[in-house]
Amino acid sequence: MLHIENDWGTYDWHIGEPLPINPFYVNNINEVQADGDELTYILQHCHNIPYHDGVSVKWFGDLARLIAEFLTQHLGTKSKVP
Repeated sequence: MLHIENDWGTYDWHIGEPLPINPFYVNNINEVQADGDELTYILQHCHNIPYHDGVSVKWFGDLARLIAEFLTQHLGTKSKVP
């Protein structure tokens, strides 16, 4: 699961679902946490991001926004939330 926190709330995403991030509001993302298939996807496709070998990884600030921006550009979105 990918857990996304922005200024308006928290949202969860699983591979195969529409990404609940509006690309116009990526700058408002504060935290991204991933585990399982979503973590594997991020680590395989977002190169050179720091992470630890754990079951779940959290990124904050600029790194969280970088990951969210990458996902919106490569997976598309459904403007479900701001």
